[in-house]
Amino acid sequence: MVPFNPFREPSDQFGPANAHRTCLAEDAFPPLFPDAMPTFRSLSAVDERFGDSLKGAPNYTFPVTRERWAQIGITTQFLIVVRTLGEIFRLKHAHGADFSAAAAMAYVGGALIAACSCWAGVTLYFLRRYALSAWIALATVVILLAYKIIMIGW
Repeated sequence: MVPFNPFREPSDQFGPANAHRTCLAEDAFPPLFPDAMPTFRSLSAVDERFGDSLKGAPNYTFPVTRERWAQIGITTQFLIVVRTLGEIFRLKHAHGADFSAAAAMAYVGGALIAACSCWAGVTLYFLRRYALSAWIALATVVILLAYKIIMIGW
């Protein structure tokens, strides 16, 4: 096994075949911690152990992970809170002197639903329950749409 050396050519790092060829002299930049340098097995050693199992099988990974979906959901929930609270200021501007707290209470209720679900999503995210956090975000959107139709009107 050849220890990892950042000054070697990439082909030299995986086996002793061309160990004599280096970009720089070995003693020009000695490693600071030679015992801590990682070692790599040659590719042929990996092939011997796993055979053809690494070849041929297609990789069907979805590019967006559960963690990323949870992050997208939490961001969406936060933006829902901001948008709902911003709607109160729009109502205040639209109604002018006739604005009352009763007109804004439906929006405050929606903001409270969104804030609580955002809190639940962030809590589950930090507990590493990414899928559940993402599902809560999706459920929040559906609940708030139903809330808007029922309480505020279409």
